[in-house]
Amino acid sequence: MAAITIALAAALWLGTSESDQGLDRNRPEFRQFEFWLGEWRVNNRAIQPDGSWSDDGESRARITPLFDRRLVIEQWDGNKGGRRVFGFSARAFDPWKKKWVLLLNWPGGGVPGFGTLEGSFRHGRGEFFARSPRRWTRYSFSDTLPDSIRWDSSYSSDQGRSWSTDWIMEFSRTAPISAMTEDRLFGEIDPEVLCTQPEAAQFEFLLGSWEVIREQLDQEGNVLAESELQMRAARIINACAVIELYSTEDRSYELFQVRSYIPQSPPRWNAWSIDNQDFRFASWNGSMSKGERLFQRASAPAQERVVWTEANEDFFEWERQEFLDSAWIPRERFLGMRP
Repeated sequence: MAAITIALAAALWLGTSESDQGLDRNRPEFRQFEFWLGEWRVNNRAIQPDGSWSDDGESRARITPLFDRRLVIEQWDGNKGGRRVFGFSARAFDPWKKKWVLLLNWPGGGVPGFGTLEGSFRHGRGEFFARSPRRWTRYSFSDTLPDSIRWDSSYSSDQGRSWSTDWIMEFSRTAPISAMTEDRLFGEIDPEVLCTQPEAAQFEFLLGSWEVIREQLDQEGNVLAESELQMRAARIINACAVIELYSTEDRSYELFQVRSYIPQSPPRWNAWSIDNQDFRFASWNGSMSKGERLFQRASAPAQERVVWTEANEDFFEWERQEFLDSAWIPRERFLGMRP
């Protein structure tokens, strides 16, 4: 009985639970976005004052799978309404909410910012919603054929009683799923820099490949478990964000992070993370100023933070800490070195 109690306590401390251990990672919902994987030519259509629709520019969308196709990464680049537009999204099925969560960052005018939508698929149609007191937004996927897809954006000002569509995308496949590799996602460099604030470059020291040690710690700081990871980092959406992927060789553990510097008041870094243990997005706000390199968790549970103790082009160290008994206790430590 004592051995069982100790094992359960260790599992809880390492961030798992009985329900986590019973998570079915093969449930079909995890791969409902497989139809979208690949590269696409996108014809944008806009509504006109007389209610008709017309073509409004052409774009390219690259949809890359991570986490064995359970995490879907979108890179969008093209023309809409006579201007250049860039966009990024990450989306995953949250088995606890039983919904898909969509994380988006479309840095219009060189000002990035994250937003989320949630929703599900039903009868071959995907609908995803963001709700505020004044306006509801709905993104829909329909007509999903192997080489063509329709997407539309609608809004409601009466809490969903009526909807107006304001943007349609018509996707035509230009490359198969097999062309969208992790090497391509992390190996290409954005030729342009859209976000030019000096602070937006504070995480460029991470770019490239790293060898990482992950330590899982008990309340006294003792190492309970240690694993070797590979990490890759790259700029996306024209240097308005940095993405990172940590993974063990056998992919039993994977952690994806994306971060942007948000210049609006209050100026801050906003980071989002998700791993292949529970598939839940977490949001973090923080600063990389000298003497204050920490990120406080913005989503529940709020009593967590990440502290960067070292950050340069050859070595980094950061800890995930939890507030317990009136003190910040390290739970995980990541130490990165160049190969």
